[in-house]
Amino acid sequence: MLRSLAEHVPRALVDVLDTVEEDNKVAVRWPFSGTKDGKPVYLSAVAIYRFDGDRIAEDWGIAAKVDWPMATSSAEQLPSN
Repeated sequence: MLRSLAEHVPRALVDVLDTVEEDNKVAVRWPFSGTKDGKPVYLSAVAIYRFDGDRIAEDWGIAAKVDWPMATSSAEQLPSN
């Protein structure tokens, strides 16, 4: 999720607010802010990561777009994860 957002909004700020760990899973709540095409972007997200050893094996996430500029052409895609 973060990689996709970073590709669309370079120099974005991410702050981890909460983490919860159980067995091989970690949940993270974080806000995301930056600028895309000169307009501010704000997002709040929760992600769950499942680890296999020291590597992320799976991740799930949900995000609430507080403010996200709409795509201006069919070739421009907003991040899906």
